[in-house]
Amino acid sequence: MKKEGPIFIRFTMEQITLRFERKTLKDMKGDFTKELLTTDHIENAFNMTRGNIKNHFEGSKKNKTDAVKVKYYREIFDLEICCDCIIDLMGTLQLTERMKEWDPFPFNDNGERYSHYKKERFNTPSGVAKDVSDEFIIELLKSDAEDENSEEVVNDSVNNNAEHRVAVKKIKQLRNENKALKLHRHKPSQMEMKEIIDRCRFKNDKCNNTKVGEVLGIHSDTAKAWIKQLGLSDYAWNPDNLK
Repeated sequence: MKKEGPIFIRFTMEQITLRFERKTLKDMKGDFTKELLTTDHIENAFNMTRGNIKNHFEGSKKNKTDAVKVKYYREIFDLEICCDCIIDLMGTLQLTERMKEWDPFPFNDNGERYSHYKKERFNTPSGVAKDVSDEFIIELLKSDAEDENSEEVVNDSVNNNAEHRVAVKKIKQLRNENKALKLHRHKPSQMEMKEIIDRCRFKNDKCNNTKVGEVLGIHSDTAKAWIKQLGLSDYAWNPDNLK
């Protein structure tokens, strides 16, 4: 009798949790490599996971309280990490069209909030997954809730008038532009970042990423990434170059 391929995931909260329990991101990718033995298995796992994410999102829209929404979104974010691992396993040359279009659901922010969640999920000295607090997830969802409210206002006013449709389109465009500004409103110039770094140094003159993050209202990992992007790594963490 032909042995069937592995059943990837049952989509229960308990089993999603077990996939992360005492695992680093590298460990998780190793598990996927052992479980998904062929291209078909990998593709099926990705499609099943995406389908389950969509189901969770639909469920989240039916519940209005933060306490319940957080449970749905925690599962959504964790499943997106699984999708990320699957894409790495497939390799860029073999990606399906659906994988090429992957954008962490349900946001249209180029994976910004997903990236913050993923970093927080594995933000431990050993890199082993930890629980992400409800407060952290609620903070990530704030701008999404604002977008939903804006969408409701726009949709309530839509009718078949051509002029009105143009106005609605403009409102949506402005809302998206405003969202983009929100995501990047704290990013300073190189000179501004230098001034912030100088205010946030340890006694040994090395930059305190956590303090920089607090000043800018962002996660310390994001602050570190911005410093690197601005070409200020030596200025921040190698004070010998300042002498």
